[in-house]
Amino acid sequence: MSGIRENKALLQSSFQKIADLLVPHLPEDWHCLVIGQFYASESTLPSQVFFLKSADDYFDLLKYAWETKKTGLEDAILDTADVLQEIHEQCTAQKDDWSEMTLVLMSDGPFHAYFEYDEIPEFSGDFLLEWKSRYLMN
Repeated sequence: MSGIRENKALLQSSFQKIADLLVPHLPEDWHCLVIGQFYASESTLPSQVFFLKSADDYFDLLKYAWETKKTGLEDAILDTADVLQEIHEQCTAQKDDWSEMTLVLMSDGPFHAYFEYDEIPEFSGDFLLEWKSRYLMN
């Protein structure tokens, strides 16, 4: 997290809050949690996606929450969306107005945050497929 203008401790705390919200609700064999937040130019609201990877596959975490009716997971996802919005507000206050943030949390502890600044004209299936190819297909 070098070279950033934001309060590093506050960002680190926000990333830890996300992990604290979601990890207790994940299945035991999870390998990697990938969260994307996107601001497309046609919308004032962000689009968010949550994917969980096992050793050889990935799936939509929100769909998993609905299908398994896992107590607390849907609320944790909604609370995480609030934290993601807080991160964006903190960044834009420092003139770091990104259009895409991807947070990758590994089950063994490390995490990575990736920021993109190119305009997203439309949050579409094609855009999401390209994003998945960068963060889920490796």
